[in-house]
Amino acid sequence: NVYKYKPLGGSSYIELAKEHAARKNGLVNIPNKDQMCSKWCHIAHKFPAVSHKNRVIRYTKHDKEVDYPGITFQVTLNQISKIGKLNQINFNIFHFDDDEKMCIVYCVLLCISDSEYDDTCDILLKQNKTHYL
Repeated sequence: NVYKYKPLGGSSYIELAKEHAARKNGLVNIPNKDQMCSKWCHIAHKFPAVSHKNRVIRYTKHDKEVDYPGITFQVTLNQISKIGKLNQINFNIFHFDDDEKMCIVYCVLLCISDSEYDDTCDILLKQNKTHYL
């Protein structure tokens, strides 16, 4: 059998379950129609919105203030370290999963930055590892 290689990476907006979407959880899930959810997370970290943090319009004005040359969207985990070096920021990518049948909740660190910059952005990769928030 031959299997097609499909690297882990984020894509477009995915709605979260009600318990994960609550504002008190600290997650900012930015609805977007492009494949740039990782970039919007980066911009939201660097330029936090005062209100309506989940609206992409709050971050589009900062689109040119982060460097993404040579980065293809949807961003794979392999590209995270390159983005970090281009923008002098650490990225830690987590994956959260909950199995309702087995009542198991766990959080796994998928990628940790190997650089030591002053700024660190923690991002959650959700929904079968296809959406960054």
